[in-house]
Amino acid sequence: MSVIDELLDLQEQDSVIKSLEKQVHDIPKRRKLEQEKLDDYRRELEQARETLEKAQKVEASSRMDAEAQEAQIAKYEKQRQEVKTNNEYAALGRQIESCRRVKAEYEERAERARAHIADVQESIAMFEARLAEESASVEAYADELRAQLVEAQEKLLAAQEVRDGKAKALQTPEKRRFLDYYDRLRKKYFPVVFRVREGNGCPGCHMVLPASKMQQAQRNAKLADTPDKMDIVACDYCGRLIFK
Repeated sequence: MSVIDELLDLQEQDSVIKSLEKQVHDIPKRRKLEQEKLDDYRRELEQARETLEKAQKVEASSRMDAEAQEAQIAKYEKQRQEVKTNNEYAALGRQIESCRRVKAEYEERAERARAHIADVQESIAMFEARLAEESASVEAYADELRAQLVEAQEKLLAAQEVRDGKAKALQTPEKRRFLDYYDRLRKKYFPVVFRVREGNGCPGCHMVLPASKMQQAQRNAKLADTPDKMDIVACDYCGRLIFK
């Protein structure tokens, strides 16, 4: 196997490793997104409960105010039975009518609050059911993602071991410079090694290369089995390794 073939083989293995690394990196993010969905449902439920508490306070306050007006009416009714003049009787009558109007307003407010309470309680039940359903779904998905993460991590370790073996084959004195160049560049660009099949364009950056560069690549192809006589032929613009 020529040094170019070995570099391509190593590059293919690095591509596998990059894919696995992306999985290992992305899976926890996917799990976090699922948990954030549940947090949204929890916030909706908490807001509904706060709304319910406020409505219950309004209902209780309005009911108590209505009861207070009823007590006041009873007090005025008793006083009216004891007055001695028509003017006093009429004044108390007006007070009673005023209290009845206020009481009716409080009763109406309490009734609206009770209707609102019923609606909010229905919403809370719906939110609770949806949260329970989503929690079960998210937990099942989280278990699946945990299994995927373990599998990806195991595959990544195995792929890295295979990679170490492929890189070791390139650590001979006549090949080491190719490996060093490849390893330096792959931190910036990937893929690193490209075959120029036709024309003079670099497949990596698509810049046109001089004819002399293509001649060097052609010469390397003829010396593929003698890496000590080969040059490192790279794009003048991006630095990627090219061969014919």
